[in-house]
Amino acid sequence: EERKLSALDTTISDEKMAEFVSWNEHDETLPMFCEIDDDHSNDLEYVDLLLNPERYTGYKGPSPHRIWRSIYEENCFKPEKDYGYGSDISRNFGPDASLEASMCLEKRAFYRLISGLHT
Repeated sequence: EERKLSALDTTISDEKMAEFVSWNEHDETLPMFCEIDDDHSNDLEYVDLLLNPERYTGYKGPSPHRIWRSIYEENCFKPEKDYGYGSDISRNFGPDASLEASMCLEKRAFYRLISGLHT
């Protein structure tokens, strides 16, 4: 059962690969908001999230706090306050979002993506 839950489908269609190339060409024309070193890593692996539905990650409870801290601290910008395990950042997004309005587009995208991983 564990093997089935952790199985990862790494299939990337030719259509998706063409989209990656297109995105990369577009991104290269824009000023960088941070230094990206992962794009050239030999360990880089694209995963189609449509082929890999959300499953229980095991990242629940106080013990994975160090994992979440690494996710937040090892990126281009650090949060102004602690958004580790159990944070209330998701409450700052939506119709009554005061924090969201004060962030640049890149930060908003980052925190929305990461807040989705917390669930």
